[in-house]
Amino acid sequence: MNKLEEIENTSLEELMAIADSSERKLPEGARERLDAILACEREVECSERQSGSFGRPVFAGVAASLAFACIVAFFVVTGVRNRTPQDTFSDPQLAYAEVVKAFSRIGNEVNRGAKMAEKSGEVLAKPAEIINNITGSGNAR
Repeated sequence: MNKLEEIENTSLEELMAIADSSERKLPEGARERLDAILACEREVECSERQSGSFGRPVFAGVAASLAFACIVAFFVVTGVRNRTPQDTFSDPQLAYAEVVKAFSRIGNEVNRGAKMAEKSGEVLAKPAEIINNITGSGNAR
């Protein structure tokens, strides 16, 4: 059985008989590896069939998303209805005092940021001065 035509013309039963009667042996552990590969292929085929249809995992995800959206909507609607404004004052002088306190805090933070920027400007001026000295002395050569 050396020619391709002979193999093509041989029936499946004859090929199986030839394979069964052959003295060739599989390497050690080959049967287990082949079984594992075939099992993986079957698993992939099953998962592809399930993912192609509208299966349970997809339905469960949609149901969970809808439940989450309903819960969020419920809390938003009830929270807006039942909440009273916290920033109202019945006494105008107290309200003015709170505004002055807020502006004072904002001003202090802006001043602190300006001082930090000034310090960083001084620090950044040093490398710029060094670079200018290097480039200036390089041009003098």
